[in-house]
Amino acid sequence: MAMKMVVVVLGMVAAMVQHSVQHDDHLTIPGSGCVRKIYGQILPFGIVVTSEFAEQALNESGVFTPTTFVDLHGRKFIRGIIYQTTVVYVRTLSTPSINVGLTAQILADNFNLSGIIYYGSAGATNESLSIGDVHIPGQLAFTGNWDWLSMANFPVGELNIEDFNVPQSGANSLGSIMFERNSEMYYNGETKNRFWTPVSPECLSYASKIMPGPEIPVVWFQLNASSSDIYVENPSYRDFLYKKFRVSSVDTSSFAIALAALSNDLPYIVFHGISNMADEYPHREASFNANVNAVKVLLRFIWLTQEH
Repeated sequence: MAMKMVVVVLGMVAAMVQHSVQHDDHLTIPGSGCVRKIYGQILPFGIVVTSEFAEQALNESGVFTPTTFVDLHGRKFIRGIIYQTTVVYVRTLSTPSINVGLTAQILADNFNLSGIIYYGSAGATNESLSIGDVHIPGQLAFTGNWDWLSMANFPVGELNIEDFNVPQSGANSLGSIMFERNSEMYYNGETKNRFWTPVSPECLSYASKIMPGPEIPVVWFQLNASSSDIYVENPSYRDFLYKKFRVSSVDTSSFAIALAALSNDLPYIVFHGISNMADEYPHREASFNANVNAVKVLLRFIWLTQEH
Protein backbone atom coordinates (compact mmCIF):
# COMPACT_ATOMS: atom_id res chain seq x y z
CA MET A 1 0.00 0.00 0.00
CA ALA A 2 2.86 2.37 0.91
CA MET A 3 4.58 1.60 -2.39
CA LYS A 4 1.37 2.34 -4.33
CA MET A 5 0.97 5.63 -2.47
CA VAL A 6 4.57 6.61 -3.34
CA VAL A 7 3.99 5.81 -7.02
CA VAL A 8 0.77 7.83 -7.07
CA VAL A 9 2.38 10.80 -5.33
CA LEU A 10 5.41 10.70 -7.64
CA GLY A 11 3.08 10.52 -10.62
CA MET A 12 1.18 13.56 -9.39
CA VAL A 13 4.43 15.47 -8.84
CA ALA A 14 5.64 14.57 -12.34
CA ALA A 15 2.37 15.78 -13.84
CA MET A 16 2.59 19.01 -11.85
CA VAL A 17 6.19 19.54 -12.98
CA GLN A 18 5.24 18.90 -16.60
CA HIS A 19 2.32 21.35 -16.37
CA SER A 20 4.57 23.89 -14.66
CA VAL A 21 7.18 23.67 -17.42
CA GLN A 22 4.53 24.21 -20.08
CA HIS A 23 3.08 27.13 -18.13
CA ASP A 24 6.51 28.68 -17.55
CA ASP A 25 7.30 28.39 -21.26
CA HIS A 26 4.27 30.53 -21.93
CA LEU A 27 5.19 33.02 -19.23
CA THR A 28 8.68 33.58 -20.66
CA ILE A 29 7.17 35.12 -23.80
CA PRO A 30 5.44 38.33 -22.64
CA GLY A 31 7.27 41.63 -22.67
CA SER A 32 10.06 40.63 -25.06
CA GLY A 33 9.25 42.80 -28.08
CA CYS A 34 7.64 42.27 -31.46
CA VAL A 35 9.84 39.26 -32.32
CA ARG A 36 9.77 36.70 -29.52
CA LYS A 37 11.76 33.54 -28.85
CA ILE A 38 11.61 30.38 -26.77
CA TYR A 39 14.82 28.38 -26.39
CA GLY A 40 16.39 30.45 -29.17
CA GLN A 41 13.58 29.73 -31.63
CA ILE A 42 11.67 32.67 -33.10
CA LEU A 43 7.95 32.24 -32.52
CA PRO A 44 5.49 32.58 -35.42
CA PHE A 45 3.29 35.56 -36.14
CA GLY A 46 -0.44 34.92 -36.07
CA ILE A 47 -2.22 36.44 -39.08
CA VAL A 48 -5.99 36.99 -39.02
CA VAL A 49 -8.06 37.94 -42.08
CA THR A 50 -11.80 38.31 -42.57
CA SER A 51 -12.46 38.25 -46.32
CA GLU A 52 -12.06 36.11 -49.40
CA PHE A 53 -10.07 38.87 -51.10
CA ALA A 54 -7.63 39.12 -48.19
CA GLU A 55 -7.07 35.37 -48.34
CA GLN A 56 -6.68 35.42 -52.11
CA ALA A 57 -4.17 38.26 -51.99
CA LEU A 58 -1.93 36.36 -49.58
CA ASN A 59 -2.17 33.07 -51.46
CA GLU A 60 -1.38 34.76 -54.79
CA SER A 61 1.52 36.78 -53.40
CA GLY A 62 3.95 34.01 -54.33
CA VAL A 63 5.66 34.40 -50.95
CA PHE A 64 3.44 32.46 -48.55
CA THR A 65 4.17 28.72 -48.51
CA PRO A 66 1.71 26.65 -46.43
CA THR A 67 3.16 23.61 -44.63
CA THR A 68 0.53 22.16 -42.28
CA PHE A 69 -2.93 22.97 -40.97
CA VAL A 70 -5.26 22.12 -38.11
CA ASP A 71 -9.02 22.60 -37.78
CA LEU A 72 -10.11 24.12 -34.46
CA HIS A 73 -13.62 25.24 -33.54
CA GLY A 74 -14.74 25.42 -37.16
CA ARG A 75 -11.70 27.43 -38.28
CA LYS A 76 -8.71 26.27 -40.33
CA PHE A 77 -5.36 27.41 -38.94
CA ILE A 78 -2.65 27.13 -41.56
CA ARG A 79 1.02 27.11 -40.61
CA GLY A 80 3.38 28.30 -43.30
CA ILE A 81 6.46 30.32 -44.21
CA ILE A 82 6.81 33.90 -45.42
CA TYR A 83 10.41 34.44 -46.45
CA GLN A 84 12.11 32.67 -43.52
CA THR A 85 9.48 33.55 -40.94
CA THR A 86 6.92 31.06 -39.67
CA VAL A 87 3.33 32.29 -39.55
CA VAL A 88 -0.03 30.82 -38.53
CA TYR A 89 -2.78 32.17 -40.71
CA VAL A 90 -6.56 31.94 -40.21
CA ARG A 91 -9.62 33.40 -41.94
CA THR A 92 -12.76 34.15 -39.96
CA LEU A 93 -16.03 36.06 -40.28
CA SER A 94 -15.88 39.84 -40.03
CA THR A 95 -19.20 40.63 -38.37
CA PRO A 96 -20.13 40.78 -35.64
CA SER A 97 -16.61 41.58 -34.51
CA ILE A 98 -16.87 39.03 -31.69
CA ASN A 99 -16.11 36.43 -34.40
CA VAL A 100 -12.75 38.11 -34.94
CA GLY A 101 -12.02 38.33 -31.22
CA LEU A 102 -12.90 34.67 -30.65
CA THR A 103 -10.69 33.57 -33.53
CA ALA A 104 -7.76 35.61 -32.25
CA GLN A 105 -8.23 34.07 -28.80
CA ILE A 106 -8.29 30.53 -30.23
CA LEU A 107 -5.10 31.42 -32.09
CA ALA A 108 -3.41 32.67 -28.93
CA ASP A 109 -4.60 29.66 -26.89
CA ASN A 110 -3.21 27.05 -29.27
CA PHE A 111 -0.01 28.56 -30.66
CA ASN A 112 2.92 30.29 -28.98
CA LEU A 113 3.14 33.52 -30.98
CA SER A 114 5.41 36.49 -31.44
CA GLY A 115 2.35 38.67 -32.04
CA ILE A 116 -0.86 39.08 -34.04
CA ILE A 117 -1.16 40.77 -37.43
CA TYR A 118 -4.44 41.89 -38.94
CA TYR A 119 -4.78 43.14 -42.50
CA GLY A 120 -7.72 43.86 -44.78
CA SER A 121 -9.63 46.52 -46.67
CA ALA A 122 -10.90 49.66 -44.95
CA GLY A 123 -12.73 52.87 -45.76
CA ALA A 124 -10.97 56.23 -45.68
CA THR A 125 -12.42 59.11 -43.66
CA ASN A 126 -9.44 61.38 -44.29
CA GLU A 127 -9.55 62.87 -47.79
CA SER A 128 -5.75 62.91 -47.91
CA LEU A 129 -5.83 59.13 -48.29
CA SER A 130 -6.52 57.64 -51.72
CA ILE A 131 -7.96 54.34 -52.81
CA GLY A 132 -5.10 51.85 -52.95
CA ASP A 133 -3.08 53.50 -50.17
CA VAL A 134 -2.23 51.54 -47.02
CA HIS A 135 -2.69 52.92 -43.51
CA ILE A 136 -0.80 51.52 -40.52
CA PRO A 137 -2.71 53.01 -37.56
CA GLY A 138 -0.96 54.27 -34.46
CA GLN A 139 -4.06 53.98 -32.27
CA LEU A 140 -7.56 52.55 -32.51
CA ALA A 141 -10.95 53.49 -31.10
CA PHE A 142 -14.07 51.36 -30.96
CA THR A 143 -16.66 53.88 -32.09
CA GLY A 144 -19.66 51.56 -31.73
CA ASN A 145 -19.84 51.93 -27.95
CA TRP A 146 -22.60 54.53 -27.52
CA ASP A 147 -24.75 56.10 -24.87
CA TRP A 148 -27.82 57.20 -26.84
CA LEU A 149 -29.22 60.27 -25.09
CA SER A 150 -32.69 61.80 -25.29
CA MET A 151 -33.23 65.22 -26.86
CA ALA A 152 -33.83 66.64 -23.37
CA ASN A 153 -30.45 65.46 -22.08
CA PHE A 154 -27.73 67.90 -21.13
CA PRO A 155 -24.87 67.90 -21.87
CA VAL A 156 -25.45 66.86 -25.47
CA GLY A 157 -23.46 63.95 -26.88
CA GLU A 158 -20.70 64.38 -29.47
CA LEU A 159 -23.04 63.39 -32.32
CA ASN A 160 -26.02 65.72 -32.08
CA ILE A 161 -28.52 64.33 -34.56
CA GLU A 162 -30.36 67.60 -35.04
CA ASP A 163 -27.20 69.02 -36.60
CA PHE A 164 -27.87 66.75 -39.56
CA ASN A 165 -31.54 67.60 -40.15
CA VAL A 166 -32.42 68.07 -43.83
CA PRO A 167 -33.95 70.28 -45.16
CA GLN A 168 -34.91 72.15 -41.98
CA SER A 169 -32.90 72.71 -38.81
CA GLY A 170 -34.44 72.25 -35.38
CA ALA A 171 -34.85 69.70 -32.61
CA ASN A 172 -34.74 65.99 -33.37
CA SER A 173 -36.41 63.39 -31.17
CA LEU A 174 -33.51 61.00 -31.74
CA GLY A 175 -31.47 63.21 -29.43
CA SER A 176 -27.70 62.74 -29.46
CA ILE A 177 -25.03 60.07 -29.16
CA MET A 178 -22.23 60.12 -26.61
CA PHE A 179 -19.22 57.97 -27.47
CA GLU A 180 -18.07 55.93 -24.48
CA ARG A 181 -14.62 54.86 -23.44
CA ASN A 182 -13.79 51.22 -23.98
CA SER A 183 -12.74 48.67 -21.38
CA GLU A 184 -9.58 46.63 -21.85
CA MET A 185 -8.60 43.59 -19.79
CA TYR A 186 -4.98 42.50 -19.57
CA TYR A 187 -3.44 39.08 -19.02
CA ASN A 188 -2.43 39.98 -15.46
CA GLY A 189 -5.96 41.02 -14.45
CA GLU A 190 -5.34 44.75 -14.87
CA THR A 191 -8.08 46.74 -16.60
CA LYS A 192 -8.08 50.07 -18.39
CA ASN A 193 -10.91 52.29 -19.55
CA ARG A 194 -9.98 54.64 -22.38
CA PHE A 195 -11.11 55.85 -25.78
CA TRP A 196 -7.87 55.33 -27.72
CA THR A 197 -5.97 52.05 -27.65
CA PRO A 198 -2.39 52.29 -28.93
CA VAL A 199 -1.06 49.83 -31.48
CA SER A 200 2.05 48.06 -30.15
CA PRO A 201 5.01 50.46 -30.43
CA GLU A 202 7.50 47.59 -30.73
CA CYS A 203 5.79 46.51 -33.98
CA LEU A 204 5.34 50.07 -35.24
CA SER A 205 9.09 50.58 -34.90
CA TYR A 206 9.65 47.91 -37.58
CA ALA A 207 6.82 49.26 -39.74
CA SER A 208 8.32 52.76 -39.61
CA LYS A 209 11.26 51.45 -41.67
CA ILE A 210 9.03 50.63 -44.65
CA MET A 211 10.14 52.84 -47.52
CA PRO A 212 8.29 53.62 -50.77
CA GLY A 213 9.38 51.69 -53.83
CA PRO A 214 8.18 50.05 -57.06
CA GLU A 215 6.36 47.27 -55.17
CA ILE A 216 5.26 49.32 -52.17
CA PRO A 217 2.12 51.51 -52.37
CA VAL A 218 1.71 54.83 -50.58
CA VAL A 219 1.83 54.11 -46.84
CA TRP A 220 0.31 56.36 -44.19
CA PHE A 221 1.84 55.78 -40.79
CA GLN A 222 0.37 56.13 -37.30
CA LEU A 223 -2.81 58.10 -38.01
CA ASN A 224 -5.98 57.30 -36.04
CA ALA A 225 -8.33 54.49 -37.04
CA SER A 226 -11.72 53.41 -35.74
CA SER A 227 -13.46 50.09 -35.67
CA SER A 228 -17.05 49.07 -34.94
CA ASP A 229 -19.80 46.71 -36.00
CA ILE A 230 -21.20 49.57 -38.08
CA TYR A 231 -20.12 49.49 -41.72
CA VAL A 232 -19.75 53.14 -42.76
CA GLU A 233 -21.22 54.10 -46.15
CA ASN A 234 -22.37 57.57 -45.16
CA PRO A 235 -20.47 60.76 -46.10
CA SER A 236 -21.93 62.78 -43.21
CA TYR A 237 -20.91 60.21 -40.59
CA ARG A 238 -17.54 59.77 -42.33
CA ASP A 239 -16.89 63.51 -42.10
CA PHE A 240 -18.04 63.55 -38.47
CA LEU A 241 -15.55 60.82 -37.51
CA TYR A 242 -12.70 62.70 -39.12
CA LYS A 243 -13.60 66.15 -37.78
CA LYS A 244 -14.43 64.99 -34.24
CA PHE A 245 -11.84 62.26 -33.66
CA ARG A 246 -9.37 62.73 -36.52
CA VAL A 247 -10.06 59.16 -37.64
CA SER A 248 -8.41 58.42 -41.00
CA SER A 249 -9.64 54.87 -41.70
CA VAL A 250 -12.53 52.68 -40.52
CA ASP A 251 -13.16 48.94 -40.45
CA THR A 252 -15.14 46.34 -38.49
CA SER A 253 -12.40 44.09 -37.09
CA SER A 254 -9.24 45.81 -35.86
CA PHE A 255 -10.36 46.63 -32.33
CA ALA A 256 -11.32 43.00 -31.67
CA ILE A 257 -7.75 42.05 -32.59
CA ALA A 258 -6.44 44.71 -30.20
CA LEU A 259 -8.48 43.40 -27.25
CA ALA A 260 -7.44 39.78 -27.87
CA ALA A 261 -3.79 40.78 -28.16
CA LEU A 262 -3.86 42.82 -24.96
CA SER A 263 -5.58 39.99 -23.05
CA ASN A 264 -2.73 37.66 -24.03
CA ASP A 265 0.09 40.20 -23.66
CA LEU A 266 0.88 39.91 -27.35
CA PRO A 267 2.00 42.79 -29.55
CA TYR A 268 -0.16 43.49 -32.58
CA ILE A 269 -0.24 45.59 -35.73
CA VAL A 270 -2.88 46.50 -38.32
CA PHE A 271 -2.62 47.10 -42.07
CA HIS A 272 -5.59 48.89 -43.68
CA GLY A 273 -5.75 48.76 -47.47
CA ILE A 274 -7.99 51.65 -48.55
CA SER A 275 -10.81 50.35 -50.76
CA ASN A 276 -13.31 53.25 -50.67
CA MET A 277 -13.96 56.67 -49.14
CA ALA A 278 -16.46 55.36 -46.54
CA ASP A 279 -19.36 56.87 -48.47
CA GLU A 280 -20.37 53.85 -50.54
CA TYR A 281 -19.76 50.12 -50.70
CA PRO A 282 -16.42 49.44 -52.44
CA HIS A 283 -16.25 47.94 -55.91
CA ARG A 284 -14.92 44.38 -55.99
CA GLU A 285 -11.82 45.33 -57.95
CA ALA A 286 -11.00 48.16 -55.54
CA SER A 287 -11.51 45.87 -52.55
CA PHE A 288 -9.23 43.19 -54.00
CA ASN A 289 -6.53 45.71 -54.94
CA ALA A 290 -6.70 47.20 -51.44
CA ASN A 291 -5.98 43.77 -49.97
CA VAL A 292 -3.17 43.17 -52.47
CA ASN A 293 -1.53 46.42 -51.39
CA ALA A 294 -2.03 45.62 -47.70
CA VAL A 295 -0.29 42.27 -48.28
CA LYS A 296 2.64 44.00 -50.01
CA VAL A 297 3.19 46.21 -46.97
CA LEU A 298 2.65 43.27 -44.58
CA LEU A 299 5.30 41.25 -46.43
CA ARG A 300 7.75 44.12 -46.17
CA PHE A 301 7.04 44.34 -42.44
CA ILE A 302 7.77 40.63 -41.96
CA TRP A 303 10.94 40.98 -44.00
CA LEU A 304 12.11 43.79 -41.72
CA THR A 305 11.44 41.76 -38.57
CA GLN A 306 13.96 39.20 -39.79
CA GLU A 307 16.68 41.74 -39.08
CA HIS A 308 16.03 41.09 -35.38
